[in-house]
Amino acid sequence: SEIVTPQMDALARDGLILNRHYVHYLCCPTRSSFQSGRLPCHVNQEIPVEEYNSGIPENMTTIALKLKAAPAKYATHMVGKYDIGW
Repeated sequence: SEIVTPQMDALARDGLILNRHYVHYLCCPTRSSFQSGRLPCHVNQEIPVEEYNSGIPENMTTIALKLKAAPAKYATHMVGKYDIGW
């Protein structure tokens, strides 16, 4: 039987459905990719795989910066795990 999820169905119907997504076997590259909008290999180009717990370069634009600059002027704050550097 199918599980009924009206709230999630409404969010998907009125928003965006991500039907193709990829993750790295380490969390840092996936997080940096999500926050920068770039593939991990383009975020941490000069870092060896065994040292992947570095971070997003400071001069790289992140989703938070784009949201703050949007016409709607989103407010952003940090919550939870942050392991992509600094």
